[in-house]
Amino acid sequence: MPVAGKILTFNDIFHDDQNLDQLLRYPEDTGWLFKIAPLQPYERKDLLSPALYAKKNQGIKV
Repeated sequence: MPVAGKILTFNDIFHDDQNLDQLLRYPEDTGWLFKIAPLQPYERKDLLSPALYAKKNQGIKV
C-alpha cells in the first residue's frame, strides 16, 4: 500500500546483500527496510495490527 510521507531512518543492515534473508526471516524484528512518518495518518486505517494479522493467518504454512 503506497503511503506518502517522510522517511525517518533506513535499516543499516541492508547495505550489502549478505543480510537480505532478514527480510523474510525476521520481518517484525530486524527485517524492516525503513521507518516512515506518514503525511496523512488516516491512510493507514486499512492496515492490520500484528495481532489481527497473526489471527487471520493462523494455521497457514508458507
